Amino acid sequence: MKELKYPNYTSNYQIIPFSAESSTSLYAYTNKLLKFISDNENQNILGNLSYTLQTGRRDHTFRTSLVVEDETDLFSKLKNLKDTQQINFKKANHKSKPKIAFIYNGQGNQYTEMGLELYNKFSVFRESVDECSEFIKPHYPINFTEYLFNPKLKKELNKIHISSVALFILEYATTQLYKSLGVFPDIVLGHSLGEYTAACIAGNFEVKEALNLLVFRGKLMENNPQKGALLALNGNKEKIKELSDYFPDYFEVATINSPNQYVLCGLENKIYELKRYLESQDILHKVLPLSSGSHSSLMNTIEYEFYGFLSKNINFNKLNFPLISNISGKVVSKGEILDSTYWCKHLKNTVNFYGSTLELIKENVDIAIEIGPNNTLTTLIESYIDKTELYIVASIIKNESNLKIFYEAICSLWEIGIKVDWEALDINSFKKRIHIPTYAFDLSYYWINGQDKKRKNSIKTSEFNNNTAMKKSTPPTRELVSKLWSDILGVKNIKDSDNFFDLGGESLHLIQVQSSLRRKLNFGIDLQELYKHPTFNDLVHYLIKSEKDEVVQSYSNKYQGTSNLLSHIQQMTFNLPNFSTKKFFLGISLEINESVSIKTLKNTYKMLLEKHKMIRSIYKINNRKVFRSLIPMEHVKLDIMKFDLSMSEDINYDISKIETTLLEKIVSENKLLSKIALVKLNDYKFRVIWVISHLNSDSYSRAIIERDFIEIYTNLNVNGGNVESNDNIYISSYDQWIEECKSYANSDLGKEHLNYWREVKKGIKKTNKSIHSNESYYFNNQRTAKLTLTEEQTYILKSNLPYRYKVGFKEILYTLIYRTLCKWEDSSAAVFSINGHGRETSSFNTPLDFSDTVGFFVNNYPFFLENVNLDKFERTLEDITIEQNRIPLYGNSFNILKYLRENVDAHEVFKDFDLPDILVNYQGDLQSTDTLDTGWKKVGNNVLEQPSNSTPPYKLSLLGNIVNNRLNIELVYVNKFYNEESIIRLKNILLKEIEQLLKEKTNH
Repeated sequence: MKELKYPNYTSNYQIIPFSAESSTSLYAYTNKLLKFISDNENQNILGNLSYTLQTGRRDHTFRTSLVVEDETDLFSKLKNLKDTQQINFKKANHKSKPKIAFIYNGQGNQYTEMGLELYNKFSVFRESVDECSEFIKPHYPINFTEYLFNPKLKKELNKIHISSVALFILEYATTQLYKSLGVFPDIVLGHSLGEYTAACIAGNFEVKEALNLLVFRGKLMENNPQKGALLALNGNKEKIKELSDYFPDYFEVATINSPNQYVLCGLENKIYELKRYLESQDILHKVLPLSSGSHSSLMNTIEYEFYGFLSKNINFNKLNFPLISNISGKVVSKGEILDSTYWCKHLKNTVNFYGSTLELIKENVDIAIEIGPNNTLTTLIESYIDKTELYIVASIIKNESNLKIFYEAICSLWEIGIKVDWEALDINSFKKRIHIPTYAFDLSYYWINGQDKKRKNSIKTSEFNNNTAMKKSTPPTRELVSKLWSDILGVKNIKDSDNFFDLGGESLHLIQVQSSLRRKLNFGIDLQELYKHPTFNDLVHYLIKSEKDEVVQSYSNKYQGTSNLLSHIQQMTFNLPNFSTKKFFLGISLEINESVSIKTLKNTYKMLLEKHKMIRSIYKINNRKVFRSLIPMEHVKLDIMKFDLSMSEDINYDISKIETTLLEKIVSENKLLSKIALVKLNDYKFRVIWVISHLNSDSYSRAIIERDFIEIYTNLNVNGGNVESNDNIYISSYDQWIEECKSYANSDLGKEHLNYWREVKKGIKKTNKSIHSNESYYFNNQRTAKLTLTEEQTYILKSNLPYRYKVGFKEILYTLIYRTLCKWEDSSAAVFSINGHGRETSSFNTPLDFSDTVGFFVNNYPFFLENVNLDKFERTLEDITIEQNRIPLYGNSFNILKYLRENVDAHEVFKDFDLPDILVNYQGDLQSTDTLDTGWKKVGNNVLEQPSNSTPPYKLSLLGNIVNNRLNIELVYVNKFYNEESIIRLKNILLKEIEQLLKEKTNH
């Protein structure tokens, strides 16, 4: 590290930022951090804790941050934060980027060693100071940094041609430091001399020109024969008028700082005579340590020479962004030029700083950053503008640690929603990420009397499950959870401290856990509680307590929906080109090595139709409107079609023909969109084939149906085929989901979320990412390329990397694909559709459980991002993760608002706003969490898609899934729009991105 020329004490302050999606959750995380610090006392972890929180955690809505010097300081401040009961938590603005103003100090605030701590700490600051000093080297007998940091030159620093340049250099270097962290001004304002810095930052002139200008201006003012003085006075404009009448021609108003503070300028002898009078009247005042007559007619004698220098030596440029003028107190717009005439007026006219700050409010500035050697302007502005109207922070405060104050300013920026490049903050540090407390989830949960679990009508539900012939002993809770996590996440040796999400768990995995736990433990588990207890040990303790207390959650199993509502995703599907309900089906195939009882099969079918009512939904189109209705059980024909393929020469071909026959039977009957068949493969092997409308069942629903079929058939078979009615299932219905979605769509929150999609639409249109073509294309135009990784590669991607980066596997996959598409299209932006499971309910206020609900929950939405950092995978991942967190309702809001919001504002937003041409869909690696050894096995899963002459919704689909512990990525493309060579190039770019990431992980 470079030896410091001006060594001083540099504090080891650290920023501790943390956030959550609610203030309660943030409060809970404060407690977690307190315990963590207490448990790791004297372990010297502060730097690594700071770095991990900064770079290894997502930025949520509610935020707080601390600037601390050591662990003791952190513990004390965390405890104080806890005691304040959340009043210090701030809510970040996710709707739009907060608007930032930089405000620059004027002359009179300078002192030696100002900014020295920043000079020694940050190379960006130091390089800026040194560069400026080099520019003006010919004008001074010594290196200019001596004036800044050498206490022996204190008197020289008060000379105008030195002080004005010193202030500019400090302010310019501080600005470059902010920029290096990703903080840029939207508008600038300077106080008197500070307007030169503001103008330079806005692009009015180059930094070298600004420095030479200030050197010349300072010497010109020092040599002015009209020796002036400045006096600050506390008093209103009436008091100024009274003094002016009493002392005519003694002074002029140089600066209006506030309604009650003015700076007066006049000849030295007259200002000191005025001073004596003010003392006699006990009027608060102060003569400023500047021999200057600036902002008054005393500058008339040097104006002409100043104008000549400006005209000859300065190239004035258009402003890159707005600046608020000291002269007018109004905004000078982007593209305008402040020329020689302007700066001559600025030399002698009154500075209307008060009016300028009021303009900041009119410009809707969210936060103002004072840049200079002290907090003079912060104190001044806060005296007449409430913080609710303009939030202002200082960058440096005299007699306090530069580093501490600067860090506090960075904290303030981050807390209101401004993205900070934390890596740049500690670019030369040797910090590393460590294991720290995970997110403290705060999600509402509701209980009813535990005795309800013993209700008689619940006994009917569980009679066949508890039959002694089939009942298996439930393993201890710890063993059960460990096996569930291992089965679902593919991770062995679960430890107490393991976090479900750090091990690669996704929301859909958590729904699988919810379903299995409820069935194994025989009581309801709120999904929100699983989020709240993400670590293995926390979840086990929660479940043990719940079992002991006989806790049952109050899921609404008696929801009285109308059963004729159409969900947003169903409406979207009906809007697809050439869509046909007659060919949109899912296939289920289950095999067993024993004969199958027709009676038991029929009763199983009946019971499943009763339990999963959505299977009985049918659709009618009338006047281009679609209506859904439910076929009552008494009108359902429970016929089982039978086929014998024991003599077949081509089983696969004949199975395909049977599926086609089932489809034709469904279409011809024009009733229940479901048909089941029993197929004899040979004397000892039978297969059940069930075809269900995809409108009534998604892929996860198919897994529910398969599991329920196996369990119910096996139990009924033991009982001789008898069945008892079951009308008390503790699950939320599909109709309830639609009602909740509809309620959200027409709420104020839904209206607010429209703004996000309006912003996305604008961005997509700007980049013109869609393929525009009137040419017809069909499913038979689709072709497929495939990429398959090894088990080791898959394991690293799915388990190691999510744990390292503290994100889900989907975020890893989306980042790889985003980077691939940008490079494939040679663009800095990418847009694609994302498919999700749609069952995430934590944004609704009602405790809902869809882990066992059959329905069409699919969620798809456009994902758009531009100008993302592609230099490093980590930076791209961070940007994508942040954007994912901004998307309202996990993306569900797109189609919910588009199809369920009953207001013209939704029509305006979604008119001509279709899903992008490219689809990214991670289909997961759904594994059975059942332990029953029943003899049944699943035989493939297929979607019986639209006919070949129908139009696919996407021109290119990147479909990911894991089979046999290997990641497969299929590139399904329409050959009318993409040729084979282009797709091979896309595949190779993706493979290169994956290999590079794996290589970096191995090296790491």
